[in-house]
Formats: sequence, C-alpha cells, structure tokens
Amino acid sequence: MVRGLIATVVLGLAASAAAQSITEIALSDPHSSPGAIVRGPDGNVWFTERQDNELGRISPSGGGATNFNAPVVTGGGLTLRVTSATAGPDGNVWFLGTETTFGYVGMMTPAGVGTQVSAVISARLFSITTGPDGNLWFTGVANSALTIFKMTTAGAVSQYTAPTSNTFASVFSGITTGPDGNLWFTETSANRIGRITPDGTITEYTLSAGASPQAIVAGPDGALWFTEETAGKIGRMTTDGTLTNEFPVPTANSNPLDIIAAPDGNLWFTESAQSASKVCRITPAGVVTEYGVPTASSQPVGIAYAGGSLWFTENFSGKVGQVAGVGPGPCVAGPSTLCLNGNRFKVEVSWSAPDQNQSGTGTAVPLTSDTGYFWFFSSANVELIVKVLDASAVNHHFWVFYGALSDVAYTIHVTDTTNNVVKTYVNPDHNLASSADTSAFSADTLDSAPSASAADIQSLTDTQLDGLSAALTPKDVRSPDTTASCTADGETLCLNSARFQVTVAWSVPSQGKTGSGQAVPITGDTGYFWFFANTNVELIVKVLDGRPINGHFWVFYGALSNVQYTITVKDTQTDTVRTYDNPDGHQASNADTSAF
Repeated sequence: MVRGLIATVVLGLAASAAAQSITEIALSDPHSSPGAIVRGPDGNVWFTERQDNELGRISPSGGGATNFNAPVVTGGGLTLRVTSATAGPDGNVWFLGTETTFGYVGMMTPAGVGTQVSAVISARLFSITTGPDGNLWFTGVANSALTIFKMTTAGAVSQYTAPTSNTFASVFSGITTGPDGNLWFTETSANRIGRITPDGTITEYTLSAGASPQAIVAGPDGALWFTEETAGKIGRMTTDGTLTNEFPVPTANSNPLDIIAAPDGNLWFTESAQSASKVCRITPAGVVTEYGVPTASSQPVGIAYAGGSLWFTENFSGKVGQVAGVGPGPCVAGPSTLCLNGNRFKVEVSWSAPDQNQSGTGTAVPLTSDTGYFWFFSSANVELIVKVLDASAVNHHFWVFYGALSDVAYTIHVTDTTNNVVKTYVNPDHNLASSADTSAFSADTLDSAPSASAADIQSLTDTQLDGLSAALTPKDVRSPDTTASCTADGETLCLNSARFQVTVAWSVPSQGKTGSGQAVPITGDTGYFWFFANTNVELIVKVLDGRPINGHFWVFYGALSNVQYTITVKDTQTDTVRTYDNPDGHQASNADTSAF
C-alpha cells in the first residue's frame, strides 16, 4: 500500500548556500524509526524502518512510500529488526536484522518479497555492503569483539576479528568498498580505521583521540572519507593509511553520522543531533556547507543518492527527505578518466597488486571516441582497454566491452553521466579476462547519445599520451633491434623492438565475411586491430620480454569482440610462429608466458 504525505520547502539555508529545495515525505507511522537508506539495484530508494521491522521503497520519479515486511526472525527471544541495507550483487536489496547479541542477513526482491538468507548469527550486527568480490560484507560484535563478516549470496558466512579491542557498549562499525579493491571499516570506540583484504587480512590505522568514526565511503578523489561523530569532523585517509585531513563541521555538537559520495563531485553527510538536524555538503577541498532540514529536531541519519536527488531519513520525525538538483555533472576527461561515446560515459579504473602491496588508479589514454585504455605501472605497458558502443538500434542498450592484458586485480567503474547509473566490473587478482555487457545501460528513457564520430588519432600528441608514441605513428620507445626484419604496414604490427610480427585474420561465418585486421601501434610493445571501422577497436595485442623471469617472450591479447579470428605472431629472428584461434561467438583474453 502506498503511504505518506509530501511537503516541499524552499530554504535559504546558509549564508554561503544558495536556496535549496527540500521535500519531506511523511511516513504513515511517525514512529517507524527510518534509518539506513540506499539506492536499490532497481533504481528506487530503499530504507529500513526498525521499529516496524519493514523496508520502505520510494520511486525517485514521485509518489509516497510503499512498505514491505521483513521476515520475522528471532534470537534470544527477541525479534531481530532491520538496521542496515545495501544494493546487492544480484539485483536485490540485502539487509541486516539484529537485537542485542543476535542478528541475521536477509534479502528483499524489487517486488518486496523478503527472505532470511543466513542462519541466526551470535552477534550484534551494524553495517552491510557489497564487496568487490561479489560477496556481502558486514560488521558486528561477536564474543565482545568487533568482527568483520563475509557472506556469499547462498548464505555461507566467514568471520574475521579486529585486532584491537572495542568497548562493546559504544562500538559501531561502518563498512565500504575502497578504491583499492579492499574493504574499509570504522572502529568507533577504538578510534581506528580498518582495512580488510578480500582474503581476510586486517590492518588498522589510528585516528585522533575522541574521533568516534561512524560511516565511511570511497570519495571522488580516490581516498576514504568518514564521519567523526564525537569530534564533529569529517576525516580523509588515503589508501596507504595516511590520515591527511580532519575537517571541522561548522555546527558544534552536530554528530555527523552517514556520508556518501555524490555525482556532483562532492560528499554529503548528515548531522544527526536533534539540535542540529542538517544535511551537509563537503567538497574534496574540505569546504562545508550546511542545509537545515525543514522539520526541527528531525534527526537525519542515513543518506543516499538516486534519480538526480539526495535522499535522507529522519529518524525522530518519521520522514524521508529529498534534496533535489544534485545531479551528475558532464564527463570531464582527465589523467584517470575516459569520456566515451559522445562524452556520455565516464570510465575509471582502480587496481591493486596484493602480492606487491601496491594499489592505485589507472591512467587513462583515449584511442577513439568509443575506446580507450589504461596503464597501471608504466606508460609503455598497456593493461586494460575499454569500449562503450551505442547499440540502441539493436537492443535499446549501450554495450560495455573490456579486454585485459594483465591479471592484476582491478575494478572498472562506468558511469552514465545523464542519470548517474553506474556499472562496476570487478576482476580478481591473478585472473585474465575479457567481457561484453550487452545490456549495460538502457537507452530507452533518454535520447541516445550522438553517434560516435571518428577520433583523429593522429592528432594525439606524445604529451597527451603521457610519453607514448602517437597512436598512428610507428615509433618504438626503445632502440630498434637491427637484426629484426619485421616491416610494419596497414595489416602488420611490429612489436618488442620490431622483433615480432603480428597479423590477424577474421571472419563472420553468419554473414559470409572475412578480412585482415587493420593494425594500429600504441607503444613499442602493444598495438590494436580494427576489423570493420577504424573507430571500433576489436583486439589488442602485447608482446613483452619476460626472459629475465622465465627465459621467454610473453604474448598477451585482449578482445573487445566475439568475432572469429586467428592471431599469428612470428619471431623474425628465429622464424618461430605462434597462432591463437578465437572461435565465433567467444570473447577472451589470454596470456602465453612461454610463447617464444
């Protein structure tokens, strides 16, 4: 049943803030205690109502709240009531139910059908998120110790105990996926930020005394941002554990609580003290603007973004608030950002090499208006290529392809800047993969992006490519091998000091078409081929000298296509030839570390 009354107030909320439209939706039960709030996989706003043991749903397009019962689960003789929620990896909303020393994990479908997934856990549970590994991660106290839990969508639970003792009475722990592919969490009473790798290794970082960190989120700048409830500050920590800033909140004793990264490039947080009752914006530079909630003493707690607006829960007043007009900005290409398909799609990559204790963001290099690549360690070493195509004429969607030349752990974030829909693609460590998502972004609700025009690749300068050779000019980054006999032409790449000759033959049996791949060098080690149009990259190939490691030259390739093809690589010094066949309908990456 749809429930709720809507009221809108336009306020000049602070001397430094422009007038801001805030709408409040009154829930039918003013005592339902709305708390956590998230954007669901279905694009709707979902929030917990602890007192009523329900999850509410609001459509960003308008209307009141629809409520759905959570499962009735008991522990220690008490009903375990919903407290935290997250968008799951499977298209459902996942949530925690808890009381005192017991809890469970549940799942709710977009239609509002709730299910208990985990068994009852002997722990008081706090916060849940979807991890980079596709599992659910959540925090709690088990046996009087702060514990990090990992659970598969089938309900299998693992747990890891934080090294530092946390006082049971005051402990809380928020958790989020970091830009480095790890999970980050807060330790309220211990005044620490923790990091846990997907395999369960925990590292802790100490904050200033009295900080009481609560919620934590990955910021737009690649750092972790968190609220310090007692100290009244917003903290910033880099992924190496360095506490770079603690920005004071203007209102004293305001109890900053939840925090999110919004598509306007800023972070937004709630001030949960009843005397404050504000939602606030903080820029990456630390400038804070506060906005008062129309209902006094409403105690805003959770905050989320969906459909061009911020949404927040008012725990004491039993309302959900909406801050309109906080939409995404246009894609702006930068050192770590590709803007693809008419600049509609923003692509960013974070990577980590746990074996080397290294992590970072990929450096972006555009190739065409649809395609670009990222390098991680060296500008001469291409690691990943990404393509976004407008296939609205085929299936009313934009398609995302990626092909890897590396088995490093990485996460690709692709954002449709017209509606802030984000698709995330996670590659675990030691996995080499290509992928095609042919239903990545719907093209039905908005005008299609302009047809991609051919990028003038020859206009890319060495400076723009950060030291790489111009994309269509065969310039090797090393001194050429005078014994090599490879001659580059429109269908031939000459790689690794021009020692290795690479050609590709392709075919589309269903259309009776065949041809030779058209070669475009990128670096001395790497190049790509297009088959049908020079704006449509199909395959990227790299040859590395791995002789110091295992006495061989290595061949890597990554595909952005499922067309049938055969790659032929010839060592011009020895005349040894290796061929790699891809069958029709198959998309793959491959690494041959004993090729030559």
